[in-house]
Amino acid sequence: MRGREDHEAFIRDFSGSHRFVIDYLADEVFSQQAEDLRQFLCETAILDRLSPALCQAITGRSDSAALLRMLEEANLFLIPLDDQRTWYRYHPLFQDFLRTRLDEHFRTELHKKASQWFLANGYAYEAVNHALSTGDMDLAEQVISQAVKEAFQQAAFPSLISWLEVLPEERVLANPVLAIYKSLTLFITRSLEEALPYGLAAEKLIGSDLQSALQGQFLSLKAHMAMCVGQLEEAVQYAREALEYLEEEQHLLHNLTLNVLGQVLEMKGEVASAVEIYRQAFEYGWQAGDHLGALVVFTNLVFSLNELGRRREATAGCQRLVADDKLPAEHGLPLKDAIYLPWSLLEFEANNLDLAFEYSERTLKLAQAVNFTPATIWAQYILAFVHLAKGELEAMRELTRQGREFASQTGRETLQGAWFAALEAQASLDSGDLPAALRWADSMGYTPQDSPSHWMDQPYFTYLRSLLRSGQVEAAQTLLNTMEALAEQDGRQRKLITIYLLQALACQANGEKETARERLSRAVELAAPEGYRRAFLDEGQGIQQLLPQVRHIAPAFVDELLFAFRPSEPVPASAEGFMEALTERELEVLELVAKGLSNREIAEVLYVTLGTTKKHLNNIFSKLYVESRTQAVAKARELGLLK
Repeated sequence: MRGREDHEAFIRDFSGSHRFVIDYLADEVFSQQAEDLRQFLCETAILDRLSPALCQAITGRSDSAALLRMLEEANLFLIPLDDQRTWYRYHPLFQDFLRTRLDEHFRTELHKKASQWFLANGYAYEAVNHALSTGDMDLAEQVISQAVKEAFQQAAFPSLISWLEVLPEERVLANPVLAIYKSLTLFITRSLEEALPYGLAAEKLIGSDLQSALQGQFLSLKAHMAMCVGQLEEAVQYAREALEYLEEEQHLLHNLTLNVLGQVLEMKGEVASAVEIYRQAFEYGWQAGDHLGALVVFTNLVFSLNELGRRREATAGCQRLVADDKLPAEHGLPLKDAIYLPWSLLEFEANNLDLAFEYSERTLKLAQAVNFTPATIWAQYILAFVHLAKGELEAMRELTRQGREFASQTGRETLQGAWFAALEAQASLDSGDLPAALRWADSMGYTPQDSPSHWMDQPYFTYLRSLLRSGQVEAAQTLLNTMEALAEQDGRQRKLITIYLLQALACQANGEKETARERLSRAVELAAPEGYRRAFLDEGQGIQQLLPQVRHIAPAFVDELLFAFRPSEPVPASAEGFMEALTERELEVLELVAKGLSNREIAEVLYVTLGTTKKHLNNIFSKLYVESRTQAVAKARELGLLK
């Protein structure tokens, strides 16, 4: 670095092509080796990792294993990558130096040989990279056509897109395999609008002379696209046909196709039937080792169970899956984080806002890393709900702005864009700006005579609140009666809770006090066993004032809601008057949990059996309406139960 002022830039740009390195390596290292070894070093320098079999394939030398051992023993910048000495790599500076000594034509031939070896041995990524390094588009197209299925199966969507964008557009549009996989990948990671031209190109190319191996992939693509544009019967037909043709090892596409069937059933309101499809798909994918595909359908399974009012069952499923040590990190991604996306919604429903925030933020990072559009939108949506519940309107509006932009960019503005717009309208209502909420409702064209699908329930709930607050009670009741009938028909008990609460407010406004109490009673009966607290808190003071009338139905649950409505009030150590009090022994157990002791350690400290300790913990969870040790400690601190 002598004579240079910008040392940082020099270090950053320093490589094996700098003359200082070249002089040293040429004089002190390379020139000291035998001619045949120098040739071996130069020929294998194109490889980012080396094995004896790979080196033999590109150099033609049968003594590659011996040469690699000799290089390692001589400390010639060769680094082993595993304990078995199967794979090696050169030091980057040494590799850069060796590559400067290769003739371009010779380098191209070496890359071709390397590409062929990697492809034949199941290493799709290296095969494609070497093929692209040749600059031979015929070879690149051939190799990518053979590698796309494996890359898609591994959900390597960023790599897939980068490969397909390197190829000239006309090649992709003229190759049915590439057109199908580019369309599928763009549909998942970007938008239907971007995916459509490639799907149409594939359809023209394929005609009726489609090999069965490709038939399943093409039909799955058609099923996804039909669902996206609301052609539900066609989507079901294509999906079922695709499942007949898909090859056994195409687990991810198999799961995504089953996922289409489940989503179509949901769109029709048949959520209970969708649950069975999702469960079947999850079990299939998990047993087949397709963890990512299984987690996609698991997310929809949890959302559907929650829709049916089975929050505790859904939460238990999340807890079991997180505890499963079989779930690995794939491609450097913590797949276990995907479980926290649906779990974040369950925690939000229970009013565990800090956990809901932590979980949804965690999965947002994973979704963005793999470019998985649906998960990104859901994570943003749940995060926005959490900010709204906390009264953090500025943060919520920034998230809804991002969500609307992303939904628009990915062709999902009709549904998901409407979700975010409704959240903004709800924020206007919460801050007292009724005119803004009414303007939003007018812009959406909603009417009391509508029959919304369950995907649109949340926007319609905001519309109903704006009707009630503007005195349009009869209009609200008309729409609520329709939504109640639809939700009851489909068994969607979670939405029935909110419908009953809004009906209670409407009846109270009309002076129908007995009916209001009856509606509220129904809501409590559904919500208390499953811990649905947020539904009540979202309806504000009107529900707060009515709750004491129905306390007898679920005293602990109602007391906790009343406390949540007025958290600034002091709470006695036993929390008496707000929820069922913890016993002295349960408080002891809670203190030890907060100190980080395990169940066995707690049993030893208190001189009780492990079974008794677990029983105390279950009682604590039940009384605090939580499902884990972490939640119990957080709730206890919130209520002032811990010293």
